[in-house]
Amino acid sequence: MQPLHDNWARLIDEITTLEQATDALAPAPAAAPLTREQLQTVVAHLLQALSYDLGAVEPLLAQLRAAAPDATVAAAVAAIAEQFEVFAIDDALALTHALRTRLDTETDVASC
Repeated sequence: MQPLHDNWARLIDEITTLEQATDALAPAPAAAPLTREQLQTVVAHLLQALSYDLGAVEPLLAQLRAAAPDATVAAAVAAIAEQFEVFAIDDALALTHALRTRLDTETDVASC
């Protein structure tokens, strides 16, 4: 009878561990949208990371995904992430440069 009890206790422990692991994988709550200036800074860091430190790219993409201020930026970030995930770094860089240019242009127009 004791082996059955031990197996049962081990099974419960494993289920509890799986539940905790699943909770850790849950998506983070949406962050407050980035201001235009914050967005430009993160995009500049993303350009640097894509060029010199690929290990820093994913956290920056996660930050942009969580706090994109609008659907247009979210779509651009998704396209960049898609290219990065298939190791098309040059394409990811080109898309990131295009996003930076668009943000700079929108800022210039908004300040007029």
